[in-house]
Amino acid sequence: MKTPTFTGNLGEITDFGLHFHPDEPALLQDGLTLTYRQLDERINRVASGIRAAGLGKGDRVLILWENDLRFVEVTLGVIRAGAIAAPVNPTLPLEKMREHLEDSAASALFASSATAAFAGILAREFPLRVAAAADSRTQGLVDYETWLAASSAERVSSDVTPDDIAWLPYTSGTTGRPKGVAIPHRMLLRDAQLLSQNLFLNTGDRVVISTPLFHMNAAACGLLPALYTGGSAFVLPGFNPVETLRAIEEHRCTFSTGVPAMYKLLASQAEQAAGDYSSLRTITCGSAPLPPSLIARLTDAFPAARFVEGYGMTECGPAATLTPLHAPARPGSIGPALPGFEIRVVDDAGHDVPTNDVGEIWIRNPMCTALGYYNRPEEDAKRFKPDGWFATGDLGTRDADGWFYFRGRADDRMNVGGENVYPAEVEAVLTLIPAIRDVAVVALPHDTKGEVPVAFAVLEDGADITADAVKEFFFAHGPAYAHPRHILFVTALPHTATGKLDHRTMRLQADRELRHEPTSL
Repeated sequence: MKTPTFTGNLGEITDFGLHFHPDEPALLQDGLTLTYRQLDERINRVASGIRAAGLGKGDRVLILWENDLRFVEVTLGVIRAGAIAAPVNPTLPLEKMREHLEDSAASALFASSATAAFAGILAREFPLRVAAAADSRTQGLVDYETWLAASSAERVSSDVTPDDIAWLPYTSGTTGRPKGVAIPHRMLLRDAQLLSQNLFLNTGDRVVISTPLFHMNAAACGLLPALYTGGSAFVLPGFNPVETLRAIEEHRCTFSTGVPAMYKLLASQAEQAAGDYSSLRTITCGSAPLPPSLIARLTDAFPAARFVEGYGMTECGPAATLTPLHAPARPGSIGPALPGFEIRVVDDAGHDVPTNDVGEIWIRNPMCTALGYYNRPEEDAKRFKPDGWFATGDLGTRDADGWFYFRGRADDRMNVGGENVYPAEVEAVLTLIPAIRDVAVVALPHDTKGEVPVAFAVLEDGADITADAVKEFFFAHGPAYAHPRHILFVTALPHTATGKLDHRTMRLQADRELRHEPTSL
């Protein structure tokens, strides 16, 4: 086989596996396997079809697909053609999908069978050059496999550069105006390189993907590093703890990426039904720190695994810090900066704060910073600084050794009677209570204090503890001014489509349930 000439196009990220073991699995799904040779052919067909429709460098393509092998081939095919992949949450309502299509000015659309009905409506409303959906007989759409089979399997050349936009993910959730992040080829290629090096990935590694691929956690921190090293990915349609554990056991997955909420459910399921999970050697976690109590439970469930925590954002990284795989653990830390990253912790005036003081996290890396928000100059001015720094809006601290600690969103910081209180510090104390399995803290307005913490707590099965007992524990182990004024016991915490805690829903619930109840000082 001719050695591929790598041009810096993210769509060629599969070339290492294609060259060295073309007939080994690249992607797996229940009942389906695509080798590197087969995946390359399908990526080529997508790219050729895009080009045949007159699309190429700079054109946006909307992707409405759940976790599926075809999501991967479509996304990489669009990028290989030189166009820009714009995957969005496939569970959004029609009006939100329409908003994303209008914002990106997409010229083509690919959809799953589940989103075909909405895609058909959009195809009739907008002049799209390609509108295809899986198993589709919907008016205005062509069947995806029929369209693919009619396209050439020859690789197309592209005139894109590493600095051109490859991926346009949207950071808004189910509310608010969508905001696309212009990610260049070089950013995700460098991210895949850094993660694969720091996690010691090789061709024998297999990642289990159970979080949404339209989100950077699964795509940039799981899928792309695996393909970059010639490994493989087992793709689940969504997160289900039973199915995720089954995939790890049956397909001998070696590493997993996710968020704490996911790992809490995995630990609970593993405690109920033991299995052979000895293949899992690396567990990576982002979005929030893993509490020590959860690490202890995960260690019991996955004794061969090491835990790696990191921090990053869609706009920078997406991984900017990482706890070294074989270094002694530092509870609560998100690790030091990865090579090439500069990280500061600053006050409101942009000045560095002293060691261990809380401030906003600023990140700079010319290789791993987005080009800005798509058509959002006003947002760029707020976050992307002229000297290359990106203001994350997240709070953190830095210790004397250069290890960082996440303290939450600046928007979540509450002023309780003149004292700054961070949800993460309250949660850290409450997770020490044996009866509490899961906890989250939000702010509630208060007439005297300004704001006060309210805790949502999920108890261990069979556990019994009162709100007063929880408060007494906090007084004994945390600062009195930060104690939660209310404890709401719930069966589960709400989460967004990407697995993150849904703080907005919790604030609305707290306001609704506690509006007329007195709040302790």
